[in-house]
Amino acid sequence: MPSIRRDIQADSQVIDELIRRGGDSQLRTTADGTQVYFDPLSFNAPTLGLAGMFANFTMAHKFRVPVPMQATQMLICCGTAGADLVDLAIARKDSSGLVKIAGLAAPIATVAQSLIAGTFTAPVTLLPGTDYWGEVAINNSAGQFLRGQNAFPNLAAAAEEDCLAKTVGGYPIPTVLTGYQGHANFFWFRIKGNLV
Repeated sequence: MPSIRRDIQADSQVIDELIRRGGDSQLRTTADGTQVYFDPLSFNAPTLGLAGMFANFTMAHKFRVPVPMQATQMLICCGTAGADLVDLAIARKDSSGLVKIAGLAAPIATVAQSLIAGTFTAPVTLLPGTDYWGEVAINNSAGQFLRGQNAFPNLAAAAEEDCLAKTVGGYPIPTVLTGYQGHANFFWFRIKGNLV
């Protein structure tokens, strides 16, 4: 895989090659090359649709970034807004559970037909070849979000390793998520930040 340095971060050929190698994942830079957007699963994946989520239920799924990046925000897609508050985080898995490495200062409100963004309390550097977990939790089940079920095209078929959920007491997302289990559902999200 080609390496990316700051002096070539806006090179569209390099970005196109990373997208080609990333399967359904998508990596894009802004026109001025100052920010990068990474979707672990393409927004247009055929397995995705708008559906509700369970209250007090954390969903997590594994992803890897194709280039080093400093993540500053996480976005999800909200179809129908409810009275929901959404918590978002990035975690690493170790022997204690899913350990939060980036989180929000406070949950964010849903907005209908929108990408809703949560800004991390501090940027976090994500590196290729490392497993990370995107986490989302809501406080009730009124809204609908872009999510899918059973097949995650960019990952191995073993849902128990790639998609996890904590079905009781998962909101807000704890510093260390334990008591989770394999789950067939996953959600679409986007990581926004800067190349490093």
